[in-house]
Amino acid sequence: MTTTKEDVATYFRFLDALRESGAINMFGCFPYLIETFALERGEARAIAGEWMRTFDRESSVEARAAAANL
Repeated sequence: MTTTKEDVATYFRFLDALRESGAINMFGCFPYLIETFALERGEARAIAGEWMRTFDRESSVEARAAAANL
């Protein structure tokens, strides 16, 4: 998977907004990534996993994206 840090920041912003909406349990967020960004299942799972690993309310999306291992 070739993903830029800008892509990761976009995905993380989307996931942050989804979390804030309270619409779903975030352990089930990867299908939303697949549908919204036309990602493969494995890519979406990896992105969701990195979002969970790096999530910190005090850090910016850009800082979290830079720390992601994608």
